[in-house]
Amino acid sequence: MMWETRQIEDLTKDALPRLLGEDEDRALFTKYEHTRDRVVVDILPEIKGKLPEHTDHGPGHVKHVLDNVVRLLGEDCIGHDRQGSLSALEAYCLLEFILYHDVGNIYGREGHQYHVGEAYDYVHSKADSDSQEKMLVMRAAAAHCGEASDGSTDTLKDLPETDHLLGRPVRLRDLVAILRLADELAEGPQRTSTFMMNHGYPVDSLIYHKYAKASNICIDRQYGRIAITYQVDVETNDGSLTANARKELEELLLFIDKRATKVYEEMLYTTYYSHFLEPFKAVSITEKFWINGSCTDLGLEPVILEAYTFPGRSESLLSTTDPTYKPASVIKKVQEEVRSVHRNAL
Repeated sequence: MMWETRQIEDLTKDALPRLLGEDEDRALFTKYEHTRDRVVVDILPEIKGKLPEHTDHGPGHVKHVLDNVVRLLGEDCIGHDRQGSLSALEAYCLLEFILYHDVGNIYGREGHQYHVGEAYDYVHSKADSDSQEKMLVMRAAAAHCGEASDGSTDTLKDLPETDHLLGRPVRLRDLVAILRLADELAEGPQRTSTFMMNHGYPVDSLIYHKYAKASNICIDRQYGRIAITYQVDVETNDGSLTANARKELEELLLFIDKRATKVYEEMLYTTYYSHFLEPFKAVSITEKFWINGSCTDLGLEPVILEAYTFPGRSESLLSTTDPTYKPASVIKKVQEEVRSVHRNAL
């Protein structure tokens, strides 16, 4: 398939010679292009055949994730020894991470993040395979979703802050945090098919496609926000909602609530682990309704989920965060300890 070069790829290609020198740069970016061509042509398009009911994880999705990097970090995100920017080598690693992050779906959705090594070995012969690079790619894919070693979803804590490639440091945790948020925000109508929604997708997967069709995401770095507008279609019958239409609408609205909350959590989570994402402080959510094709104003104001508080806004966070700190629980423990001390003193 034809590949239209993405902006982050051009920025990386331009920055590499200043870091590595032209010969080494040419070899490294040629290697990336070889990787991209094999992944984009041989692997990603086949995921749809393996997971026909899922939203798109093919080349189009990878393009969107690549584009989101610049939207998240800005056009000056790669610098030569410039503080606050990615090094050219880190940008190269991020490109690789994005290419590979979903290839494991070719083996099935369950645990797909752990099957990247097989794809890496397919792309690279033993002669040009780089074990250090392969390890970084595998660790990045494993941490972009799923569970951590302790069973939680805090996968980034399992990564070291820094690793290395070609004898140079790489801020691995930062890069995977960027990958996670760029991937989370690569949602929208481009990931589904309206035709298939009406004629092909299984009933139990339709909600994911309806969500994708409704989602419109704007990454607004300048104002530190992620703006999501959900365009919701509603069809009526003789001026009323049928029981089935009402049920489907309720299901979609609940799913929107759940997924919008996840976007907010991912923003807080990734900004905690990566200073590159610190400008983002809020998620703005708007729902718009199209009733029988006409946009209808329901008077709903945008909801702003923001990482902002002030003294007195929250109460009892200690006992809310850990119930064992509730006064009744603590007093009970104190009483038990008092009795124990008294008994031992007898």
